[in-house]
Amino acid sequence: IMSPYAPPSDYTFPIAIPDAEKHGIPDSGMMVYLKAADDGVSVGACPFAQGVRLTLEEKGVKYTPKPSTADTKPTWLVDHYQGKMPALQNGNECYVESNVIGDYIEATFPEPTLKSTSAEAEALLAGFIFPTVGNYIKDKDDTAEPLQALKAKLDAMEAHLKDKEWLCGDSITVMDCRMLPQLYHLKCAAEAFKEGKPLTSEAYPVITKYMEKGFALPSWKATVYPPEYVVSTWAGMRG
Repeated sequence: IMSPYAPPSDYTFPIAIPDAEKHGIPDSGMMVYLKAADDGVSVGACPFAQGVRLTLEEKGVKYTPKPSTADTKPTWLVDHYQGKMPALQNGNECYVESNVIGDYIEATFPEPTLKSTSAEAEALLAGFIFPTVGNYIKDKDDTAEPLQALKAKLDAMEAHLKDKEWLCGDSITVMDCRMLPQLYHLKCAAEAFKEGKPLTSEAYPVITKYMEKGFALPSWKATVYPPEYVVSTWAGMRG
């Protein structure tokens, strides 16, 4: 049974997996294909995949994470979805691109709602991990521009959260599911490569409290990967 969800008009991937029966795809159960860690079998350090999993955990939706490498991801995912991950397979349907996956989850499993209508939260997320955090962590010369761009994002978030429990108010939403893993990446990578700066508790006490609260959630504990996985990922990107 197809979901009533309709992806955006510019979404170019098939909803129904072509030749699903030929590939032996089950007609029930949910799988989340995601980046594997360096060992090839553990869940790897992908903030987008963790955001998808946090959304599912907060909604109480059962699923199976499927860590995959370039060699172990399914052929149908490569052939029809460019091998993109995270990829959510629910029966004979598949969705890629984390924003689309989040909208699909909300439409298909509406309770409890994690829907957000906050343009401010959307603006905070836009370009946060890439390019802003990425440019800063990968900058081995510690030039001023990447740091200033990141601090501008963090300053706006600090002000936004000052009178809020979560990004959109008193309740957790998909915006938090997406932002918390990105902050985790910044925290781990900055501690490894940038002496913890600029995201310190002294400079950003409100964001620090927000992270502490988010990182204490059962959904977080069920989906988080070790800091060293994050450091390894960014070390590779720093070259």
